[in-house]
Amino acid sequence: MNARVKDQVAGRFRQRVFEPRVFGRYCLIDQISKGGMSDIYLAKTVGESGFQKPLVIKKLIPRYAAKPSFVKRFVNEAKTLARLNHSNIVQVLDMGIIDGEYYIALEYIEGRNVAHITSKAAKTGRSPSLEFVLHVVMELARGLAYSHRKKGETGENLMLVHQDINAFNVMVSYEAEVKIIDFGIARIFLDKQEVENLPVAGKLLYFSPEQLRKKPVDRRVDIYGTGVLMYEMLAGERLVEHQETVGDTVKAILEVNVAEKVAKSDKIGDELKPILSKAMAFDPADRYSWMEEMIQDLRGVIRKCGIDTDSSELAMYMKEQFHREILLDRRRMRKLSSHKLTGSVAVPVSTAALTLTPPSTLDRDVFSAPLTPASWPFDQQHESRDETFQIPHKTLTVPAGTIIFRQGDPGRDLYVIRTGRVKLSLAVGNVEQTVAVLQEGDFFGETALINEAHRSVSARTHEDSVLVCLDREIFAHLIHDDFAGSVIANLVEKLRDSRAHFEGVLLDDSLSRLIFALVFFQRRLNRRNGRDIDLTELRELFRLQDAELVKKYLTKLESLNILQTDDQAVRITNADTLENILGVLRGQGKFVLKL
Repeated sequence: MNARVKDQVAGRFRQRVFEPRVFGRYCLIDQISKGGMSDIYLAKTVGESGFQKPLVIKKLIPRYAAKPSFVKRFVNEAKTLARLNHSNIVQVLDMGIIDGEYYIALEYIEGRNVAHITSKAAKTGRSPSLEFVLHVVMELARGLAYSHRKKGETGENLMLVHQDINAFNVMVSYEAEVKIIDFGIARIFLDKQEVENLPVAGKLLYFSPEQLRKKPVDRRVDIYGTGVLMYEMLAGERLVEHQETVGDTVKAILEVNVAEKVAKSDKIGDELKPILSKAMAFDPADRYSWMEEMIQDLRGVIRKCGIDTDSSELAMYMKEQFHREILLDRRRMRKLSSHKLTGSVAVPVSTAALTLTPPSTLDRDVFSAPLTPASWPFDQQHESRDETFQIPHKTLTVPAGTIIFRQGDPGRDLYVIRTGRVKLSLAVGNVEQTVAVLQEGDFFGETALINEAHRSVSARTHEDSVLVCLDREIFAHLIHDDFAGSVIANLVEKLRDSRAHFEGVLLDDSLSRLIFALVFFQRRLNRRNGRDIDLTELRELFRLQDAELVKKYLTKLESLNILQTDDQAVRITNADTLENILGVLRGQGKFVLKL
């Protein structure tokens, strides 16, 4: 290899090296994978006293952020995972928009997916044992059984179906823990509005016949996908191979004789063949009705054959098969723990200790000198209903140019400026406008007091500053009068509304301002338990002077089942779609509505 070729190869290698970078309050340490719709990163959060937590950041690829259907799917995954709390389902930690990019923060699983496991087995010639396969399938089935039986807040059956069970969406840790990931196209069959206009997605070879034929689907598509995954792990081959075209592949799936193929396999024990044939039956009516029925049959085989599915023994297989990958992962984790955040980063202030620990056990940090002639309330003893305590808080010394939080970030903390100045800014598309420069004695982050889901502005220190950070619930201890509390909440809401009006003005076309106005009023009605939006007030507040054009837009949105309208009022019927459209607009996208 000559020197020039070596340089080119080295150059390509250097381009693949991932440079850690700040992403809001997270630090992206390494890129794990690039997907068709999202990119996956190993990341960390940083808290007080050097506290660090590894996690995974899943970012929607920017070109899809302008497409409401893809945003819908991405947001749907976070909403779905937030409903679920099970040891076999990956946990969602956070979601939001940072710098116009949609992201989900997920539990970090140190391991490999089933597709990687079967691929590695084919290369090494060491197939997973029957015990290992049954362990994975049983854990997968338990997680799905839980999601299928999941109930809503009022006790209704949600009938939550994953719809995309495949070898890529089932993770196995090096300790043999099994986790289901990627609930992006999961459906809650109780609410049809949740599933309209979802894009076609998923791994085609695992799709059930009814999915491919666009027939009604239910929980039995997950049972089918589990059967296909189990077949692949046992037989060491795919149920159906990819053909030259998608159409040919679909035809092959619909025409395969599952029972015959299972019966002929000499790698599948006779006791498991009836289970596989039933799980992958062409007609859903011939499959298991519920995942628990398949679990029961698998348990029967485990008992009959005396199979030991002890995860400690099974973990040895993972560690021996993936010795090199484990070393790579450990190197990544060392990189994660040793990397120091630099530049403009989010200040790590919202820690579990502050927001979840009772006030009596929190670290207390009391000022030694007052900021103003009046004593600071944090230095004083306060009587709560239960005990006498000093107001817990955190003091942050923050250099100039540091981002405290970004527009769109979630947050429940309130900040008071002890010294220095803080600039608040509002971004719409490419336009960023300073809306206030605050100084000592001022407070910001006040929308946390009215349970606003996301920060309405960004906050950055304008000069070296000392800030006091208070949790929303702790701040409430300063107010012992319900009426005084309601007055403060109303003032905060008015301030938030004023900023929202300003943001609406920055939008440069009538449709964008209308969408923004509808979302604005819908949020306000939700806080006030209202239902109808006054059309005159909407037009006046957001400079929508062309009444005829507004009427045409509203009529079109009504035809899309987003709202209902008449000459005097508007009622939103699909708030999620409106929120998604607004997210597109804020992310420098354009939303086009053909009249």
